[in-house]
Amino acid sequence: VIHNAGRYVISGSLEDGSIIVDAYRSAKVWIMLDGVDIYCEDDAALRVDQADKVFLTLAAGSKNSVSSGAEYSDAALADGTGGAIYAHDDLTVNGSGSLTVTAAYKHGIDANDALTVTSGTLTVTAVGDALHVKDELCVENAVLTLNAGDDGIDLNSEEGCLYLASGSVSITAADKGVNAAGAVWIDGGALSIDAGDDGISAAGDVTINAGALSIASGDDGIHSDNAFSLTGGSIDIDVAQDGIHVNDGLCIEEAALSQEGDASKHQLERVQGELKTLREKFSGMKEQWESEKAKITTVQKLREEIEQMNADIEKAQREYDLNRAAELQYGRLPQLKAQLAEAEKQMEAGKGKTLLHDRVTEDEIARIVSRWTGIPV
Repeated sequence: VIHNAGRYVISGSLEDGSIIVDAYRSAKVWIMLDGVDIYCEDDAALRVDQADKVFLTLAAGSKNSVSSGAEYSDAALADGTGGAIYAHDDLTVNGSGSLTVTAAYKHGIDANDALTVTSGTLTVTAVGDALHVKDELCVENAVLTLNAGDDGIDLNSEEGCLYLASGSVSITAADKGVNAAGAVWIDGGALSIDAGDDGISAAGDVTINAGALSIASGDDGIHSDNAFSLTGGSIDIDVAQDGIHVNDGLCIEEAALSQEGDASKHQLERVQGELKTLREKFSGMKEQWESEKAKITTVQKLREEIEQMNADIEKAQREYDLNRAAELQYGRLPQLKAQLAEAEKQMEAGKGKTLLHDRVTEDEIARIVSRWTGIPV
């Protein structure tokens, strides 16, 4: 167990045990692995319980391995341990040696904060995710080979990001190659993916500025719920479904065409013209939507106030508070009804091709019933 900040060099074998970092919160711990072979039956072989940052350096020319068993202890599970390497805090892997991680339980490396790999050769095999990261995963000048029974790389925070600057990442995954709740940003390097589901799946933006991507997948090659930007690099996709599935297809075409020079000039101008028209249309529809929403909100609020006013009048009458009842019934209530009439008049004046309704129409009910039953109405 490492309790203090400092530099540590570790070598040799450990048949059933763990290297544990449990230092004070501001501690920076540097660990050099110089030919280690560590196996832990019921916990992570290397775990970071507490520190500010931990640097795991692979000694030049060294071969290192860590592995874990298929069932973890109650104490490990209570702590949320989910990998052969588990870190509560920032973890950086560097050096010019190699590290092989084998996880029979869940994930290879489970990082509850950021994971950075700046050099070295890293091979991870796991029954779950090869790399399971909460925040950012940054890869630069490293060689990663990931074999996963679930996702190759899983980023489970919306604020998190996969950033590939350089190096090589090869992923073989039963599910998704890269599964990101946040963004994916590629500025260089080589990324090769063979996945049973999507090659790259991101809830945030996918941005490719450089690098070489090769994707084979059982579903979409690249699937983004948000924007996709392609400004450079190369992509080779062989998939069962969509090669690239994103919300803004024209932006993809515009970015791709802008790399092709004069040969695509006229097509690029056409795409840019269509994109400008759609953006103007969207802007107008957004303004209309906001205006209609404001009017409907006003009408609904006035109706609720009138309903509450009627309830207050009835309560006052039951309690024989006739002055209060008269004040509400002949003073405030008529004012609210007049305001409602004016608001409904303004809303009706704007009707035509509206985007929103304050009530469900008969036609909408008919369409829903028809969809449910399969019987035309």
